[in-house]
Amino acid sequence: MNLGKSTGCSIDGPPPTVDKKYQLRDFILVWNISKTGISRKSRQLYAGGYSIQAIAQKLGISRWQVREALKKEKIPLRSQSESQRDARGRPKDLSSKCAPYGYCLVNGKPEIHPAEWVVVRRIEQMWRLGMSGRAIAQELNIQKVRPRTAKK
Repeated sequence: MNLGKSTGCSIDGPPPTVDKKYQLRDFILVWNISKTGISRKSRQLYAGGYSIQAIAQKLGISRWQVREALKKEKIPLRSQSESQRDARGRPKDLSSKCAPYGYCLVNGKPEIHPAEWVVVRRIEQMWRLGMSGRAIAQELNIQKVRPRTAKK
């Protein structure tokens, strides 16, 4: 901004008016961290009990970068929670919280659901006859077969 005679303002007078949208209000902190700095800081924070996501937020980098830095340091990654480990401390085989249609979860393992499995077999037969997914859905709606969570 030029405060000389070209603006019509003297240095001793009031400051020139500036449009509000051009005022500087926010300051951006730029922090350049090297790969060795990321590795060192990630190792320290991870050993201190921070999660990968918390480290990424603290350092301002992606979770992938944190994970790669820890792998390069040959630090074994922990499971997400203690409930995901077996008696020996190794990660368990994790299952989804919602089993696919035709299955139910028994002790965390998928098992065939007898009533739904009949419908799955019928869907498979219709598919092999060449029916499209939309045609199969319409046929099941006509037969009043309901999915677990939806009306149709």
